[in-house]
Amino acid sequence: MYRNVSIGERKMAKEISLEDFGFDEKAMLGAIADDNTKKFWRPEKDRTTLRILPPIAQNGEKLFYSNHRVHWVNRMPYECLNQTTLDKDGNLHQAEPCPICKLAKTLYKMGDSDPESLELAKQISAKSKAVVRIILRGEDESKVYFYELPYKVHQYLISNISSGEWGSVVHPIKGRDFTLQRSGKGMFTDYSSSSLSPNITPISKDKESMLLILKEAMGKTYNSLITFQTPDALKAVVNEMVNPPKTPTSGYKPMQHSAPKQAHAPKQTHAPKADPVEEMMGDEEFELPEVEDDENSELNKLLGDFGISGDDQISF
Repeated sequence: MYRNVSIGERKMAKEISLEDFGFDEKAMLGAIADDNTKKFWRPEKDRTTLRILPPIAQNGEKLFYSNHRVHWVNRMPYECLNQTTLDKDGNLHQAEPCPICKLAKTLYKMGDSDPESLELAKQISAKSKAVVRIILRGEDESKVYFYELPYKVHQYLISNISSGEWGSVVHPIKGRDFTLQRSGKGMFTDYSSSSLSPNITPISKDKESMLLILKEAMGKTYNSLITFQTPDALKAVVNEMVNPPKTPTSGYKPMQHSAPKQAHAPKQTHAPKADPVEEMMGDEEFELPEVEDDENSELNKLLGDFGISGDDQISF
């Protein structure tokens, strides 16, 4: 049963503003974006050494990365509906018309006479992102992360792996670490000093650590990252861009933010080759600590799930 509201309470309600509750919509939108992107590792230091893990043959993977297409609108990522891929529930999403793509196409046409429309079209167009599994050297190396490769870093890896001169860069036993060297910020971030290690090393020289890493990697499927909005939900996003609120709430600025861009490419020693890139196995050898037969068998079984077999497995 509702009680009557007194005149004094009504007056108080009118005097209360959202600021009294510490409400900051800009901060809220940023927190939502962080929640959507925290599933990916982000470099916090200017120099980070990491190891890119190999594809899992058991999952039908042939490439060391997985591509997905995403729109960035007001700092929020939205999977493009015009792509065919598995979602986080293991359901196959068939490519369908995407409302954001449709708007971007219209804006591109308007861009012939309207520079602002052209810029907006570039901001909201779907960007292809390559995701890899990594471990971080010098930290908890049993923890596996997803990392969205900057475009130029991805091309650098494709170029050098395709050349064959670096061997199998992502091989769990005969691969190489990768040093991510970052300078600048935002759209001026530069990774041109990043490089592959000249040394061939295993993921880990410790058998238990390697088992933990490979097991965790198998449980981190790429499709677990993919969530599709409904067409109606994306239409609402488009409508908000086209018809922003007449009285914008605190911090709201239509299309002020765009997806991060990279400014310069790492130096390439070979011309890039077209996808897909099949891994080339090297023939270098090195020693790992001795293990018991049953433990060695378990490790070799896991390596088999990654498509590593025969002479490439560990034998004693």
